[in-house]
Order: sequence, then C-alpha cells, then structure tokens
Amino acid sequence: MYTIIIMTIVGIIISIRYTYKNDGNDFEFYIMNGILGTVIGCCVGILFAVIIFAVTPHDISKERHDLVAIKDGSGINGSFFLGCGTIEDRNYYYYYEKSNDNGYKQQKILVDKVVLYEDATDSTAYIEFQHKISKTPYKKWSVNCGCIQTKIHVPKGTIIKQFKLDLE
Repeated sequence: MYTIIIMTIVGIIISIRYTYKNDGNDFEFYIMNGILGTVIGCCVGILFAVIIFAVTPHDISKERHDLVAIKDGSGINGSFFLGCGTIEDRNYYYYYEKSNDNGYKQQKILVDKVVLYEDATDSTAYIEFQHKISKTPYKKWSVNCGCIQTKIHVPKGTIIKQFKLDLE
C-alpha cells in the first residue's frame, strides 16, 4: 500500500518538475502533466506492490466463525439506462454467525467461492476463511490478495443429493 502512495507522489513531482523545466507557463499544461504523472506513478506503484507480494514468503491465516443457520438463495441485480439494460443473477449462501456479544449477524458469500463439508454436528457447524498473508516486514509495501479459500462445515444430511433432468 505504501508503494502505491509513494510512487503516485513521485509521479506528480516528476511531472511538475518536467513541466517547469520545459518552460511550461500554461496552467493547463501543469494540470495535464500532473494527472499524467499521477496515473503513471500509481501504475508503477501497483506493479511494484504486486512484485513485492509475489517474491516474499507467505503464511496461511485461518479465521473461524461459528454458524447458527445457513441457507442458499440468489440475488438479482440489474441496471437500465436509455432503453438498454442488464440483469444478473448470482447465487449466495446466507448465514448467521454468532458475534462476540452473544448476538447474531447475517452474512452472505458467493456460492462459487465456497467448498462445503458435511463433517460437523448441529452444535459445531462453522465457516473457515483462509487468507494468504506476508511473513516479512514488507507486508505494508505490498498488496493483500484477500481470502483465498472458504470452507463451510455443516452437519451430515444438510446437503440433499438428487439427480433430476428437465428437458422442457
């Protein structure tokens, strides 16, 4: 993250200095070079941050949340503008997890990013998030890839197995 900020500032400084050295007395010239320097500096910063993340060693961090209830469903999104539009249907798992203050919080996660396991009991169902984190002191100079895998452990018999062909 620091890499992106620093490189953006360096890009702005270089572009303004370049404008000043080349006798750019026009205000619009300063602005355009400042924007160009910002974009180039930001791109170089992102590139360096990705390279730092790729070459540094990583650890897998596991985060576990107890489940109270789980249900599958879909979410429909869409947009419409001047006679054209799109509709998108995504499948989610909706679940309640127990919070630290004995309350319940509803969450949702895309079905595509989850692996289900039927190996828990009613009282031990849980969701596990695995994150890739950097083990070096340079982790604030790199990007974070986020959650790499999600596992939901549910009681046996939760998943209904059926085969149905519908040719209509």
